[in-house]
This record gives sequence, C-alpha cells and structure tokens, in this order.
Amino acid sequence: MSKKQKKVKAKPTPTKHQLSKWQRQQRKNRITVIAAAVFLVGILGYVGFGYYDNAVKPFQETVISVNDTSYNMGYYVDMLDVQTQGMQPNESYAQFVASQIEESELMKQGANDLGIRVEKEEVEEKIKENSLPDSKVYQDSVSAGLLSEKLVDYFGSLLPDKMEQ
Repeated sequence: MSKKQKKVKAKPTPTKHQLSKWQRQQRKNRITVIAAAVFLVGILGYVGFGYYDNAVKPFQETVISVNDTSYNMGYYVDMLDVQTQGMQPNESYAQFVASQIEESELMKQGANDLGIRVEKEEVEEKIKENSLPDSKVYQDSVSAGLLSEKLVDYFGSLLPDKMEQ
C-alpha cells in the first residue's frame, strides 16, 4: 500500500442485541413524543373551549327577535356602546336600547310595507357628513333616523292642515 491510499475501516455490523436495543429506544422516543403531543392538544383544547364558551359563544346568542329578524348579543353590546358614548350605562338605559332596537326594526318592516325605504347612498352620505365610523351599528342607527324622518313626512302629508277641536 502506498502512502496515498489509506486503509478504509469497515464499520462493525451491529449485533442483534444492539439492533433490538436501538429499536426499543426509538419506540420509547416515539411514544414519549406522541404522549406529549396528545397531552398538549388536550390542554390547548380545554383552554380553547373555555375561552370559546366564556368569550365567544355568549356574543353569538340571539337576545332580541323581531318577527323574522334576530339580533345577537354582540350587536346589542355594540349598539349599547354607541348609544352610551361618554356616559355610564345603567340597567334602565340597557332596557331602553333593547326597546329602541325593536322599535327601529318594526319601523323598518312597516315602512317596507308602505314602500318607504332609505337608500344605502343616503346612509353613507349621512355617515360621511357626521364623520361616523362605517360599521353596521352606525349604519342601522343612521338608517333608523332617516326612516323616522321619512315616516313623519309621509304621515304628516296625510293629515289635514286644520282640524275642528
């Protein structure tokens, strides 16, 4: 052999005992990793369900129903927040906002039967004019105000100018 050629050492072949020992170690490692993953998934699932049950689900439940239209708790809380900006809401005001939501929906349904509608462009124009956020609650609030004005004009035109007392 020359100096340039080096002797290649052959790796010793593992014995059956070593192979079975390595396989047992790999199996134990796999079982440990799977058990840890199942444990973590269980903990995360428990925490996630608790969060969903306490923070998400209540805001999706229906709290106000008017004929075929229903409003969830999230909408009610947003409307209460809009109506009580700068004030400390109390129980009577919370009931007032709930009745206001019902009345505006009934007004919308009744006006629809009369053929009176508020166009989306009118609502958008009023929101821009008053520099309000463009959210569903503000749109509904502005729409109810505009619809109320149109209904007053409609029924006011049906009344005579002079009546006997």
